[in-house]
Amino acid sequence: MEIEQFDLKSVLPYPLGVTSLILVFSTPIAIRFRMDEKHFDVDGAYNIRYEIVKKRIDKVRIKETNERLTQPGKIAIVYSQAKDATEYMEYIEFLQNQLEERIKNHSQAEQKIKELTASLQEVSAQSNQSEGKIIFLHQQIESKHHELEHAQLTSDQKDAEIHRVKEELQTKTSQVMHLENLLAEIREQNSILNISFGESQGAITALKEQLAGEQQHIHHMEDKLLKNRQLLERIYRDLESSVAFKEHTDPQQALVKPMY
Repeated sequence: MEIEQFDLKSVLPYPLGVTSLILVFSTPIAIRFRMDEKHFDVDGAYNIRYEIVKKRIDKVRIKETNERLTQPGKIAIVYSQAKDATEYMEYIEFLQNQLEERIKNHSQAEQKIKELTASLQEVSAQSNQSEGKIIFLHQQIESKHHELEHAQLTSDQKDAEIHRVKEELQTKTSQVMHLENLLAEIREQNSILNISFGESQGAITALKEQLAGEQQHIHHMEDKLLKNRQLLERIYRDLESSVAFKEHTDPQQALVKPMY
């Protein structure tokens, strides 16, 4: 009853405690089941003494304290003879050993349950991965099956295509060989051109130097031409002044104005 109450304690609508009391009564007593109250009860006037003693002990307090004899979570054992105490101590030791063994087994069982739970989770994860892989493989198999069917239907076309590809491969091979020969010739010509390019670079450098000298000579000639033009313009102005003076003094000796 204590175990049942402990298991139901978390689901009860209100807190409920149970106290246990064992009255060691060595004399046999008669009990009967009362149909009107639906429970067992002692029978006979002499046996009623057991019920009275039990009810009084249930309400008793420990001497010089306010602590009750019966308390929730504890089993109170009341006896009247020393041999009863020795006998019940053996019962208690036996039950304690059984309880320790059960606790030990329970701890081992909990540890095994934890290990099995972890293993189960790992197996479940692996199973999920395996299911995913199986589904993926089924999809690949179906895809390959469809591809195989399509390949079987077009096998003749594939043979013709292979023959055509072989011919194209042979043609491409001959073209590649021709291109390799051309590439060798081009490389040879490239080496010759590199040599010519080096020589041309030297000639270009010399021509650049010559061009720079010619440009300096041109600048020098332009300066001279500018000076000559300025001198010619001054001469022309002097000539115009002289002609204008002669026309003023002697119109018959006028000179024709030159056209430039």
